[in-house]
Amino acid sequence: MPLTDTYASIIWSSSKGATNNATPQTVIADPGAGQLSYICDASSFSIINLDTANITFTLTITGGTPRIVEKVTLAPNDKFVNASRYVVAAGETLTVELAATVATTQPTWFASYFQQTN
Repeated sequence: MPLTDTYASIIWSSSKGATNNATPQTVIADPGAGQLSYICDASSFSIINLDTANITFTLTITGGTPRIVEKVTLAPNDKFVNASRYVVAAGETLTVELAATVATTQPTWFASYFQQTN
């Protein structure tokens, strides 16, 4: 299958962390002015509910007009893996935020993403 885009290189990055109740946490930071977008492909973001109760989290691309890209409720020990691609452009960030305070343990998340360079 031929490639439709060619680039001089691809820079891979990753981030991991835990939620902080209803305080947004940065998953993918702003790539910076004049930089190409960060791309988080399908199956490249996951979050697992380590709490004893259901949680609801929201993934939002902020900057300009915020866009909710996912809003999901997970039962204890359930895991979410993204099915779609997220593109974070200059001036934007991807954040994860819980709808409420957890009962016992903050959920953990992991993301891998890349930036195409010419």
